[in-house]
Amino acid sequence: MTRAFAVRLKMHGPITVQYPTLSTAGGSYMLPPPSTLIGALYFAHTARNGVYKEVEEFNNDECSPAYGWVKNGVVLDAVAIPVGKMAMTNTLLRLFNWTRSTKENPYTVGYMGLSYITELVAIYAVRDDMFNELKRSAWGIVRLGKKEGLVSVLEVSDVEVIAGTQERLIVNSYFPKDVASLMQYKYDIFMFPDPSSKNTYCGGKPAIKEYVFSEDGVEVGEINPNYKVVKYGDKYAILRW
Repeated sequence: MTRAFAVRLKMHGPITVQYPTLSTAGGSYMLPPPSTLIGALYFAHTARNGVYKEVEEFNNDECSPAYGWVKNGVVLDAVAIPVGKMAMTNTLLRLFNWTRSTKENPYTVGYMGLSYITELVAIYAVRDDMFNELKRSAWGIVRLGKKEGLVSVLEVSDVEVIAGTQERLIVNSYFPKDVASLMQYKYDIFMFPDPSSKNTYCGGKPAIKEYVFSEDGVEVGEINPNYKVVKYGDKYAILRW
């Protein structure tokens, strides 16, 4: 059985979630993708229980330990709903030059994307037997993306699962483009790492999925039966179930 809960986060500055093929410098996603949200909850839960690992081995591959959660169905999905307006900008950084470093000039200049969001609601679909435990751990989420992206938890609450299907619905979270019939054509496309793919957590060529999002919400019709609509306040999200 699957259940869901919401975590309302306050940002204390910009966050940076780099594209999966970049290492030290480059752009940032405007919203944290599902894998980033899952990683934030994993860090909070394992730090609380004193079992945090930086890396874990799966079939001889060194992976983010969060992959174990995904592999075993502890967390099925996570999505984000921004609260308030968003903005993107870039900043310049002084970086160690890994490829052309010399004693006289070991540094170079690169840029990093910064996403400004006042508040964010992260919604998690989790396995029923871990529901209460993960809700308690969610209060320990302290950052998103790079370590400078500090956040505070304002609220952890249950969400309402919408039974049956509605003819039309305005969805406020991002969601995979292929899981619902879209009733409008004005939306942004985010190319996020697939949160259910091993390569997202273990390296190699990432599996990328198209997600759709609009600050005004995206109107949808029929929804894939493997996904559910949940309601947080007056906002709706779609999660894999």
